[in-house]
Amino acid sequence: MNPTPGADTARRSTTAPVSTASTSSGSSDESMTASAPGSSRLDALRSPGAAQAMRFAMVGIASTVLYTVLFAVLDTRMNHQIANILALLICTVLNTWVNQRFTFDAAGHERGRDAHLQSLAILVVTLAVTSGALALEHHQWPQASTLWDTVTVTVGNAIATVIRFVVFRRIFAARD
Repeated sequence: MNPTPGADTARRSTTAPVSTASTSSGSSDESMTASAPGSSRLDALRSPGAAQAMRFAMVGIASTVLYTVLFAVLDTRMNHQIANILALLICTVLNTWVNQRFTFDAAGHERGRDAHLQSLAILVVTLAVTSGALALEHHQWPQASTLWDTVTVTVGNAIATVIRFVVFRRIFAARD
């Protein structure tokens, strides 16, 4: 027995993405909302674009974690600019490869080479942003720690991630 009236309903509504809707008679019907043509939240979550965005976000989060760890380790062993270049190069190649196969389901796609070339072009932009930010940071704070270096390059990398999604979507949407 539930000690608090309505607690089970509140718990269920926070864990289930389905909202309730009132019918013309004023009653609530969850199953009608899930299959109704106007249930925009569910329709949006089920759309191919939303699924791609979710997979891209998962790959992006994993890539960002790898980049951050790799940069932080390399930054303690070498010049921060070299650490940035190596970490970005490794993560860009891996990110492109995984996105091509997992996010856009385009393994063996004839434009896969184009994706890598455009990713390298985005890498140049990312390097310009992150290297410039590192140079500015070290000009202002010559003794900046690895933590601040990592924060600086991660913000630049996040900006490039948005650009990468738009470019990949255009490349792989054109496949037939």
